[in-house]
Amino acid sequence: MSWYKPDGAQQPLTPAFYLNQLSLPASGRVIAINVRETPGAVLLRLRLASRAAAIDEVVARVYVQGHLFDTAQDYRWQRVSRRLQERLARASVYGPDLLSLSEQTQLLRQIWNPVAPLGVEGAAYHSRKMYVVFEAEAEPHRLPVLPAGLYAGPDLHGTIAIPEPGGIVDLEFLDVAPLLAQAEISPGSPLSKGDGETKGMSQSAAIRLRWYGRQPSQRAEYPVTLTGPAMRWPGAFEPGLVEIIASQPVVVRAVLRQTSGQPFELIHEPVYLRLYRMSLEQALEFNIAHVGSQPAFWRVDLRLARPEAEATASARYALLDKHGIVLRQGTLPVSALPSHYDWLVSPDAFFDRVSEPASYAFVLPANVAKVRLQADTPLLAAAYTRPPDLPRFVQVPEDYQPALPGTRGQPFWFPVLPADAPALLRNGRSMLMVVQSRPPETDLDILAGHYDWQDYLPEGAWRARYLLSPRDPATPLRVQALDNVFRPVSAGVPVALHFQNQPGRSTVQPTLLALRESAAPCMFQVAVDGITVYSGVLAVRRAAIRLPPLPTGTHTLTVTASRPSRWLISNTGANRDSVIRRLASILDRQPLEFIYPKTTAGEEILTGVLHMPLGATERSRVRVTVEIAHTALLGPASRLTAREWRYDLLPDQSQVTPVLDTPDEQVGGGQRFFLPLGDDLAPGLYRIRLQLERGSGYLSLYRVIPGLPVLSELFREETQP
Repeated sequence: MSWYKPDGAQQPLTPAFYLNQLSLPASGRVIAINVRETPGAVLLRLRLASRAAAIDEVVARVYVQGHLFDTAQDYRWQRVSRRLQERLARASVYGPDLLSLSEQTQLLRQIWNPVAPLGVEGAAYHSRKMYVVFEAEAEPHRLPVLPAGLYAGPDLHGTIAIPEPGGIVDLEFLDVAPLLAQAEISPGSPLSKGDGETKGMSQSAAIRLRWYGRQPSQRAEYPVTLTGPAMRWPGAFEPGLVEIIASQPVVVRAVLRQTSGQPFELIHEPVYLRLYRMSLEQALEFNIAHVGSQPAFWRVDLRLARPEAEATASARYALLDKHGIVLRQGTLPVSALPSHYDWLVSPDAFFDRVSEPASYAFVLPANVAKVRLQADTPLLAAAYTRPPDLPRFVQVPEDYQPALPGTRGQPFWFPVLPADAPALLRNGRSMLMVVQSRPPETDLDILAGHYDWQDYLPEGAWRARYLLSPRDPATPLRVQALDNVFRPVSAGVPVALHFQNQPGRSTVQPTLLALRESAAPCMFQVAVDGITVYSGVLAVRRAAIRLPPLPTGTHTLTVTASRPSRWLISNTGANRDSVIRRLASILDRQPLEFIYPKTTAGEEILTGVLHMPLGATERSRVRVTVEIAHTALLGPASRLTAREWRYDLLPDQSQVTPVLDTPDEQVGGGQRFFLPLGDDLAPGLYRIRLQLERGSGYLSLYRVIPGLPVLSELFREETQP
């Protein structure tokens, strides 16, 4: 729609209009048809193929080029309207009044003449009388330009990645609600023509900044109130992701200041992803590329544009061989849940909302040559592929952190285009979508300490040591971990401690750890409530002493020693200086093999932790293989399992971890890496092989299962008289 505002008018007007009709003519579009390409054509038929719901009707006016061959008719130029003379002579430096006869003739040689339709009006066609104001300089109702920065609003959250090692982030908030109100535009809604009024906006905007760190316990939220058109807010952030949630539209700018180097911008150009439209009449087809006779991993993401709360949609897929024979077909449901992080690029709205993706993955054997997608409701699709034998390369911890643009490593999936992508682009069947980094999902059971911890030990011959890792004080203490959580006690000072055990037990047998700087003999004595329960001589640097059973409850513990030592006691809760004891296998050139029992049909994630020697600077590399074979047609699944993973791990020297049962060995903090096993694997036993290709260290493999399991346990207790 084009609009102009005459002098004295109260509201903008369209340069074209109908008398006694409520419909407003939109701006015209010109289509040129080269009839020379069809020399036998004698008629032109126009038929409306489709129209949007906001369009009442479509009118057309046809012109044909007329040729002037009689150069003696010099009077023709004088019969042309002044406006047409100026338009024809706009390329001349002299203007329409100073043109020579030959120049006038050349301009008149090709002119467009209107042609009437065939038939009787009212039966073969209907005509409309449109009035056009020639002198009006009308312009389309354009969107105002937002200030540079990251947009956030009630329906769209913004995210900012904080790189290592963090620092001071200077945030600038700009209120853009008045700018949108002047244009009568609701963010995320289609452009509507306004009446010149300005909506009243709230006086302040409530902004919440949510910070997500590397660990589930590393979370923080900062409230900010924007009371003016602009405001600055500085804050110290560790590496992670900051999510911005605003009650009204704002634009955010961010600059990171670190202890060294120049400040740099954290807001970068958006990351775009192209989606392709499909419907019942307009299918999408994807050719499947195979490496020899190997199967191919293939995934499709389906979304709804401008989703409604009650909307339901689904897509139909068909797997075809090279002859077009359908090998399998089915239905893929699509949720209408709107996304708070992704949005569609639209010419008539600031941000067009899009639904969260419905992802479906397949294992396609070599006989599958094509995938066809159709949908009753128009959907947007993006497809990906991956060779099944391509190792997944992961840099730890870099690839697990929110990345700045251009710094992300190898992806798991690689995008592929539809079979006729150039034609789809020309026909307007594609859209661009802006994507952002997502904050990590938070499991409330894990945050509350309601989970089951399952350790896995290797098969065959293996060696292991206990490690004393610093415990995160922000995580809740699980009763199942009481035997392995130690808190320090001072020698020679009586201290009251509350001794605990697993539920249902009336006694507890704690463990006392001694960490010493030398192996010189040291006499020590342990008293509980003034009664000596253990005494002896230590001739090693590190020792674990199992104390006799005690009744659960509060007791006074006194440890005395003839030489300086660091003492730690278990089953007494935790404080900020507590450590946790974990068993870790020695990983060297001899690979470790695990038999993993997958118990569910869904996705399960294993966590590995590699502790590298203290002071190590060279990165370690671990190769992980899962003994599976993808040969048959499989899918749809939510996630597929890669057979081979290669982890490149950076040593973590931020912590010092003693190794028990060794004279003085110490390792650094552990680097976690994750091995997802998708729902393409049925429940059963799977062999997992871990081989160290570079470096050395201690490895532990475990799985965290949200929720507390229901267990029945028989035990025998002997109480002291």
